[in-house]
Amino acid sequence: MFSFPIQILPADVAEETAALNAKLAKGINNLSNLTDDDIDIGSTPKDVVFAQDGIKVYHYHPLVEKSTTSSSRRTESRSITTIRWSRNRRS
Repeated sequence: MFSFPIQILPADVAEETAALNAKLAKGINNLSNLTDDDIDIGSTPKDVVFAQDGIKVYHYHPLVEKSTTSSSRRTESRSITTIRWSRNRRS
């Protein structure tokens, strides 16, 4: 007779469901207690590198100091830019 490779026990399912329910309740509680002062949007310092016809390319300044570890050396030379399309389109 063929045996099923995954053994699901009702006690394990109940324990996992209770743990998930507790995490969800904690997450909902955390989110419902947030205020506007807790959220900082658009605070990263940046320079406009290129602008044309409502398109802007930014260079963001790092918020942390450069590290001298070998893993950070590979990423330090990369520049992060975003393009923001702000032209109003009319149909």
